Amino acid sequence: VLQYILLGAFEGAVLDISAFIVSILCSNRHKGFVKNHLGLTILLSDIFLIGAGMLFYKNVFTLIAIMGVLFETTALWINHESTIRIVSLFGAPCWLAYNAISGAVGSAIGNVITIITILIAIINYDILKKTKKVE
Repeated sequence: VLQYILLGAFEGAVLDISAFIVSILCSNRHKGFVKNHLGLTILLSDIFLIGAGMLFYKNVFTLIAIMGVLFETTALWINHESTIRIVSLFGAPCWLAYNAISGAVGSAIGNVITIITILIAIINYDILKKTKKVE
């Protein structure tokens, strides 16, 4: 968040903070209001994320960052591991493009590592069907 603020990429900072808030909601998806109104919670979370991103709209790359955060937070609501990997794989390149354009080099490097890690997991667990060792 601080990196985005220092770069003047306020939409990235706001989206990161907003995604954190949504992740807290997601961690409570089996409790209370969220459990009883899951669809509504997801819809309101997405509207919240879009609104937060548009609050500091700068250019088309703001929309790419919003798409990235929507993919990443959508993955948080999913229970099926291979689907999580695929959905997450769509979010990371969006953030990579946004970070490259905004000059957020550290985050862009993190996005590249994320993409590589997800691809390795897809190859190992979805294509080669390797099983996870539990020690």
